[in-house]
Amino acid sequence: MEINELFKFVLIIVLTGMIIGVGVLTLDKFGSAVKTDTASLAAVTFTAGVGTTANDDVTSINYITNGTFYLTGANATSPLTNVTTAGVISTYVDVTPGAYNVSYQYDADSPATTALASGRDEVSNVSTVWLGLIVTIAILAIILTMVIRSFSFGGKR
Repeated sequence: MEINELFKFVLIIVLTGMIIGVGVLTLDKFGSAVKTDTASLAAVTFTAGVGTTANDDVTSINYITNGTFYLTGANATSPLTNVTTAGVISTYVDVTPGAYNVSYQYDADSPATTALASGRDEVSNVSTVWLGLIVTIAILAIILTMVIRSFSFGGKR
């Protein structure tokens, strides 16, 4: 590889990086799109008005109860409670610390989601692991070409 070919090599590396980036983004979006809407009824322990569900990607809460305390329907989602996609439930009413039965909806990972996430992770390894090695080999090839040419032509052009 000669120095005048460096621009072409850099252009190829940049275009490859852009294609890999678009591919990883596409795999990530498809993975999110094929999640399954699932209902769950589970025990959640509340401390200081905050509890965490076993699942992430929680979309809504149907009800919260412990037999005597009951939040349902619109009261269970807003404005009396707040739920994050990580599954953290915060209540804005006085909730006695303890275990409560919580019925909620969440987006469960399907086999397609898992497969797409694995593909996304492996493709992203190309840019983090292999791209630096490719650039290093190209730079070494340029240096080696310059050294060989300087010996073969006696330092004259």
